[in-house]
Amino acid sequence: MPNGKVHKIIGTGAGVATSLCFTDGQPGLDRTIQAVGAGLGGYVGAKLPDIIEPATSPRHRQFAHSLVCNVSIAAAGYAAVETFHQNVQNLAEKIRQEINASQDPVSKFGWSVLLFFVLLGSGFVVGTLAGYLSHIAADSLTPASIPII
Repeated sequence: MPNGKVHKIIGTGAGVATSLCFTDGQPGLDRTIQAVGAGLGGYVGAKLPDIIEPATSPRHRQFAHSLVCNVSIAAAGYAAVETFHQNVQNLAEKIRQEINASQDPVSKFGWSVLLFFVLLGSGFVVGTLAGYLSHIAADSLTPASIPII
């Protein structure tokens, strides 16, 4: 049965893998920054189901662990993350334009820091969803499984 440590490892990996799928074709540094953010998000997301429904026993699973809840989260989450990710890429392009247009090194540095945190945050959001869903997937493979509703 997966415990907190196992969920965090799986969630981190799921976050990074999901980020790499979403960032295919982007420059290597952008992908790396987003993958780091996604790994952090996956770690956090993998803990969320047990924060929402604390594990009081191996059969503690209720609605937050249910199939219906999580299929809904996956469907709505994927669409929302896809739109969010595209918006972030548009924002990142505008920031890059500001970096290229800046003559002042301090301004250029400030825009670069902003770009770093925008990409890191984007990865974090993608990774959090992946980590949450990885927790449910891991729990579904245990003898206690997950409830339908």
